[in-house]
Amino acid sequence: MGTQQETFIHELNLQEEGTLILRESRMIIPGIQAMFGFQLIAVFSEGFGQRLQNHHEIIHLMAMVLVLIAIALVMTPAIYQRRVEPRKISPGFIRLSNNMLAWGLRAFTLGLAADVGVITYAVTEKDSVAMLLGFGSLAFLVWLWFFFGSPVNINYEPGKRLLSTSKKHFDTAAAIALKTGKKHYNRYKTSMMNAGYKYLN
Repeated sequence: MGTQQETFIHELNLQEEGTLILRESRMIIPGIQAMFGFQLIAVFSEGFGQRLQNHHEIIHLMAMVLVLIAIALVMTPAIYQRRVEPRKISPGFIRLSNNMLAWGLRAFTLGLAADVGVITYAVTEKDSVAMLLGFGSLAFLVWLWFFFGSPVNINYEPGKRLLSTSKKHFDTAAAIALKTGKKHYNRYKTSMMNAGYKYLN
């Protein structure tokens, strides 16, 4: 049925988008901090210098610096908003936050992939395998975090961010409405549009 491909989208205003950005930051930061903690523990563990060559230790140090940079970048939006714009959310804050999160994720991707290579060498003692898994994990993370999926609108203005989902991802009421006929589906579509969603063919 053609109706199964229809999509509803909802435009966020500045306040909603700012709240969503800060919420996303809080979701990302625990994982990055946990990674940094494991990196510190590895340095002080017994056998760290014995199982790794000098250049592997340097790579691990670089990975730690990258993860530290990622933590700083991801935490910056919340600190900036509280320090500079505590009573408002501006388009400048939205742009700054998007850039900070994007660059923080890039730094974390590089640091994580680098340490995958270091850990692989510590287990296998083979540089070829370490490079294979290190670059392989880098390629996978880059594809998953930066190229997977296609946004509805890339060149959006702050305050006009779009959230979209197909009807199959709505609740079961939508599926029931489709099965019970066009009249019920039109009623469901009207209710979604009244709730602030836009309808796309």
